[in-house]
Amino acid sequence: MRLLFTDRALTQIEDIGLWLRERSSESVTLFSEALERGLTQHQQDLEDAFSTGSLLPRVEETASLAFSRPVFQYLLIATKSGKRARRSAANTWRIYYALGDADSDGKPDTIHILALYHAASQSLWDETIS
Repeated sequence: MRLLFTDRALTQIEDIGLWLRERSSESVTLFSEALERGLTQHQQDLEDAFSTGSLLPRVEETASLAFSRPVFQYLLIATKSGKRARRSAANTWRIYYALGDADSDGKPDTIHILALYHAASQSLWDETIS
């Protein structure tokens, strides 16, 4: 499965890096490593789910309306332990993605990363309709 980032997602990753850099360079490194590790693991989980016929992720309805296509959400936790504090959105990011079938064989083979938002930020739906 390939990972493709939209221009919007790439711009958001750059903005996140700039925002984190103002706080500490360690935060930037932690986010970058967590993003790479998390997306690689999620990519593998999706490949396994498609090959075994397991349950797929749930479609995120409001994001799907905003992007006019089925959209899924992956929750990235950018901490050293990979776990988040109870009831805390600190270091937690929502990654919205769509699945694509580039070779038209009826099986998803591409993950299109559409957008990234901090878990405590304004919801995607509110931003899109305003």
